[in-house]
Amino acid sequence: MSAIAKLSFRAVITVQLFFICAWIFYYTRDYTFISQQPFNNNSIVHLNAGREEERNKMYIYVESAKTDERNKSYTNSDSTETEERKKTYTLLTSYFEYNYTTTTDKADGALKKCQLIPSGLVGKLKVDKTPQTMEAIEKKYETIKDGKYKPKNCTARQKVAILIPFRDRESHLRIFLNHMHTFLMKQQLEYGIYVVEQTKGLEFNRGFLFNVGFKEALKDSDYDCFVLHDVDLLPENDHNIYTCPVDHPKHLAVASEKWQYKLPYTSYFGGVSALTREQYEAVNGFSNEFFGWGGEDDDFYNRVAWSQMSVYRSINDVGRYSALHHKPAVANPKRIDIISKGKERMWKDGLISLKYGIIQKTYKKLFIHIIVKIV
Repeated sequence: MSAIAKLSFRAVITVQLFFICAWIFYYTRDYTFISQQPFNNNSIVHLNAGREEERNKMYIYVESAKTDERNKSYTNSDSTETEERKKTYTLLTSYFEYNYTTTTDKADGALKKCQLIPSGLVGKLKVDKTPQTMEAIEKKYETIKDGKYKPKNCTARQKVAILIPFRDRESHLRIFLNHMHTFLMKQQLEYGIYVVEQTKGLEFNRGFLFNVGFKEALKDSDYDCFVLHDVDLLPENDHNIYTCPVDHPKHLAVASEKWQYKLPYTSYFGGVSALTREQYEAVNGFSNEFFGWGGEDDDFYNRVAWSQMSVYRSINDVGRYSALHHKPAVANPKRIDIISKGKERMWKDGLISLKYGIIQKTYKKLFIHIIVKIV
């Protein structure tokens, strides 16, 4: 073979090797970050669930949520449509922003939608723990009627029911109402506050009272969102928006004064949390079996997990709550045993098995007062 032929052969081999290497490099690149496009209103940022301990960061979870027993599914897509309300939600969560959009069929002359992030929000709030008389609080909130409120100049993006299990905390209730009405009105929400009081005789059953509040609130209005709220917790930041994401439950009280402004444990879901109607029904509500202090929140968290939903938590600075002092309740000695059997009870014990009798349902100026007995 001549020198020229050898040189040509080597050149061909070199070119082929170059193209082979280029092909291998191209098709084995790391595609961990598939899209580098900037975030827009048609996209949802996802963060894999399971990082709840990193709560000083922004949390956005995505997981499919399926409940085989109820033949339901929740899908985290760029838009989620429900036939009942014909709404489209797009979710963006950031440090000081909880942003979603809602589109609905709108009649001519209807009010425009309220702002996504109301302009009157200031962030950190001064919490007044001084109890005022009910008469003074009622005079302060003249625009509230029958325990309900809605903005006059715009249409609220969600209708929210605040559910409060209650017994023997009258001074706490007055402090709560004085603080919360201002807080909720500034967020331009349409809302109702339901105080559900258990009659004496049996030990306090917090989960049962939430279930009753859920049922009774729906008799009054087609609420989109249900905030499960202890009466002794007061939000310290009005960027902590009291609305419900459609694709996962939200834990609001992530940094309570009673826990030194720290999450007591990773799966803690107590204090204040928010769920849509569909989410609450998908887990069959709370168990009705927890009498006395403790256990019902952990069981409820397990129901959410068993339904393959993940929990959204805001950052500590936004999810801070002041706590009102009260005498510690007696712990439920059976709570661990009840929790251990929770999965087998989930579809036997809850909304589906709820039995109660309404002693009185009164539409007071600042709240709806429901007195109920366990049947």
